[in-house]
Amino acid sequence: TAIAPDDYAANSGTRTFLPGNDTMTFPVIINDDGFNELDETVALTLTAASPNASLGTPAVATLTILDNDAVSVTFSSATYAASEDAGTATITAVLNVTSTQPVTVAYTSGDGTAAAPADYGTASGTLTFVPGDDSETFSVFINDDGFNELDETVALTLTAASANASLGTPSAAT
Repeated sequence: TAIAPDDYAANSGTRTFLPGNDTMTFPVIINDDGFNELDETVALTLTAASPNASLGTPAVATLTILDNDAVSVTFSSATYAASEDAGTATITAVLNVTSTQPVTVAYTSGDGTAAAPADYGTASGTLTFVPGDDSETFSVFINDDGFNELDETVALTLTAASANASLGTPSAAT
């Protein structure tokens, strides 16, 4: 399932066993592609033994390339700001690496020093990152209440990341 040259460097050649040698190695260069993906495999085949030897079993093997690019979902910032007369605040969630699998994460808003529904409209739902996508947004409605008051805050939380992702830091924002 691995593809050269993206996942590994294709290689072929000849190895010569000298008298007394019973083991030989050859390199398979693995490329860290930076994508979150399923583990991939490379077929390895021994062919054309010299006339004074024969191929034993197994002459075919599988090399599994284990993916090392775990996906985490975070807010793009721990804090956001929007003017009360802006109408909405746009909040961004991001992936730390590009995923080849869909990723979902739930989001919610809650009262900080601002109180719903007087100061803002509650927001909740699920963000879906399609393969290749690295950011998604949602909006929080801001109610311009006309009062002269101190700046207020809304608590934002990411939860329930899909099985192929985890929550990173920050998963809570203001």
